[in-house]
Amino acid sequence: MNQRKITKSLKGISKYDLVKIVIYLLGFIFSVYSILKHGLIDSHTPPVGFVVPFLLMLIAIIWYIVDLILIKFLEYLKISKAVNLCGLMINFLIVFLILIGKL
Repeated sequence: MNQRKITKSLKGISKYDLVKIVIYLLGFIFSVYSILKHGLIDSHTPPVGFVVPFLLMLIAIIWYIVDLILIKFLEYLKISKAVNLCGLMINFLIVFLILIGKL
């Protein structure tokens, strides 16, 4: 891909949003890895493949609330709410599918 096309497509995204995207992608990769490596075994404790996306979902909720507070007090700061919502929905979907599969 041409460097100009990459730069042009990332022009509207702040560095803060890029950090969030990288963290959510790493969390997603770790979630998929833990599900594939350890599986979703039935035991008395929740499997790692469930705990990781659940914790990432909680982090996404907290991060979204912090971003709303930052946007309210720092009006010059441009933060995309869509990044948090996307990360939250992906982790929620993973947790939901695991729960539905176990019922």
